[in-house]
Amino acid sequence: MKRTALYTLSALTAAIFLLPACTSDNNIHIEGKFKGLKQGQFYAYSYSPEWDNYDTILVNNGKFEFSKETSDTTIIILQYPNFMETMIVGIPGKTIKLKGDARDLNRINLSGSEENELISDFQKDVFKKSDSEKARMAERFIKTHPESYASLVIFQKYLLDTKDLNYGKLESLLNLMLKATPDRTHLLALSAQIKPYTQCRPGKKIPRFNAITLKKESVNNNTFKSKLTLISFWATWSRDYVRPLALASKTIRANKGKIEALNICLDTDTTGCLSTIERDSIEGYNICDQQAWESPLVKTFGIRYMPSNILVDKNGVILSRDIPEEDIKDTLKKYIK
Repeated sequence: MKRTALYTLSALTAAIFLLPACTSDNNIHIEGKFKGLKQGQFYAYSYSPEWDNYDTILVNNGKFEFSKETSDTTIIILQYPNFMETMIVGIPGKTIKLKGDARDLNRINLSGSEENELISDFQKDVFKKSDSEKARMAERFIKTHPESYASLVIFQKYLLDTKDLNYGKLESLLNLMLKATPDRTHLLALSAQIKPYTQCRPGKKIPRFNAITLKKESVNNNTFKSKLTLISFWATWSRDYVRPLALASKTIRANKGKIEALNICLDTDTTGCLSTIERDSIEGYNICDQQAWESPLVKTFGIRYMPSNILVDKNGVILSRDIPEEDIKDTLKKYIK
């Protein structure tokens, strides 16, 4: 099933890694050499307040150099023309060195500081491993190095920026890192950002919410009290985002009174939304606040990609979420009584 990620890597690096500079040099230095690339350019950015735009790094005869004045340690994201990214820990007074082949950007070697060397060594260790093995190795690394900046990079790349999240594990590892470095700005910001995801998961009660439907009806938690409910997030941008909603609606129509639906469209206008609702006979309460990914409901329910859904029991407890399209019919029938 095709899905569009809501939270990209850059969306979840919107914070600062703080570390006092131990030298009078307030510049972060980057040097590197790429095989397979004579001339070209790529970009560097960070969400430090001192880094207010993208900087261009020019490659000449395969080599490049870059310096940026900053007072704090920060995570720097290097973005290549093919949109692949390398994350490094930039430390004032240190020169971080990159070496690799432009034809294989997944295997960039980092050196110049212990933090970056830890990242580089980990990436070598997990190369060609399965996603599940990478996740297990990332978890072990973080438990061994909870105070490390490298752990934050590995946490984001191998545990957070993935399709299938283990919400309980994310929460546990974040708490472990916060215990080791309770004042680290990035960790505090990251914890606040992913709180909706870790709290809106199977076994938890759905959060409090209020919304207005396309028919100007007010809906909230009480609207669905004592009702089995499927909450669906969808959009008309792609038929892939509509099919699961239409499929679920058929089962809901066939079991009217036994299951309720709350359908939240992320279109920026209501025209296509209303047309689809009528064409596919979509059952339930329909919402389209025209705010797309900025909708408060996206954050409230911890939505990361499209399409997405949350199945809630009669007590408001989440039974399942992000049910695959091919499993929707059977999953709903399992709980309808």
